[in-house]
Amino acid sequence: MIGFAPAPQKKMLVVLSGGLDSATALGLTVLNAEKVSTLTFRYGQRHIREVDAADDLIGHYNIQEHYFFDTPDLAVLHRPFDYQGGPEPLLPKTWKPGRNMIFLAYAYSLAYSIGATVVVTGIHEADYPGYPDCHLDFLQLMHEAAKVALATPLMRWTPFIRATKTEIVKLGLELKVPYEKTWSCYVGGETPCRKCDACVRRERAFVANGTVDPLLKELP
Repeated sequence: MIGFAPAPQKKMLVVLSGGLDSATALGLTVLNAEKVSTLTFRYGQRHIREVDAADDLIGHYNIQEHYFFDTPDLAVLHRPFDYQGGPEPLLPKTWKPGRNMIFLAYAYSLAYSIGATVVVTGIHEADYPGYPDCHLDFLQLMHEAAKVALATPLMRWTPFIRATKTEIVKLGLELKVPYEKTWSCYVGGETPCRKCDACVRRERAFVANGTVDPLLKELP
């Protein structure tokens, strides 16, 4: 199994986007906690399909305590732009400056307030080498800052940090994660576009596991 689960906890908080990674993290977390709470951000995304997917996952896993946090200016103020010089050209246009920093700061604060001992996120480095806020060094520094700011030994669990998308899907299939209820496509719409980076990586991961993405089964 990917990653090392913390000792069974009474309460854990999962950052749930509605995408494949966070859904798998949720499926894994329900095996490791007496109670699971979830947190979803509405930050001015291009579409709300992932938010709707998060809602469907909440129902599937019968999550009784779910939180939404609205920060619409995050996407509005940080539109894609061209980077000049240094390592910046590696940054994809889908990257939002400081998004995970903002998300995790709020997640730690909420976890403290609701009595959760672990913050869980499906962030992983392998598929997002150009996203600086998906790297382990950032996550460790953010975690240390949260412990100091909150004066409490909250834990962070990022079970997929070193995993590939193929490995995550493999685990999710074993856990029977309802991938038909998830959404990854950047475009939105009724069906995945199969062209954006998220769609391509997702489809490849299912194929590598000898199966078809359930969102594509009805498509030609």
